[in-house]
Amino acid sequence: MFLVFDAYFRELAITRPFHVTDLDGKVLRQGQIASREAACTTLLDEDGIGYSLVGELAGIERGDHVVLEGKLDPTPGCAQATTIDVTRVYQDRRWR
Repeated sequence: MFLVFDAYFRELAITRPFHVTDLDGKVLRQGQIASREAACTTLLDEDGIGYSLVGELAGIERGDHVVLEGKLDPTPGCAQATTIDVTRVYQDRRWR
């Protein structure tokens, strides 16, 4: 999301939220695994935004702080949130 202000810091324009990806369409997100059930795994990122997760989820549990890499999936996930098809998950070392 971008905000445009005038010289007095009055808001002039705001964009819709968007995801920044690399050239292959991959996103990187970090946060905490909020739920880890057979039918629904979710991540709550550092900005408080929730994501449904599918893909390579082995080794993660509810409460884990992780950094994940994957591609956005246009299909709404189990939490009616943006879905990420995860290709890699790393434990976030800041929380060890």
